Amino acid sequence: EAEASLVEARKEKTDKERKRTQAVAAKEKVAAELGVQKEAVDQLRNDLEVLTAEKERLEAKKESDFMLLGAALVLLGVILALVIPLLKPSRKTDNWA
Repeated sequence: EAEASLVEARKEKTDKERKRTQAVAAKEKVAAELGVQKEAVDQLRNDLEVLTAEKERLEAKKESDFMLLGAALVLLGVILALVIPLLKPSRKTDNWA
């Protein structure tokens, strides 16, 4: 009977150790998953910063393109204003009357 209680005590000690080991393993697994999630969040933040910078660059380029288009249209208007009067036939004055 003393041997049976000794075996029972060892079994309880082994069960407690197994449960403690499982708890530590579970904590380590959760910590690893959190590490992976933290890396994913960091990567998403980095992607967000890159995309935000790209968006700002494209918006600035779009504004620049519109400014160039406006300048080109103004220049075209000036050229047309100078050329069109030269294309009209000039009136020759007749001194018959």
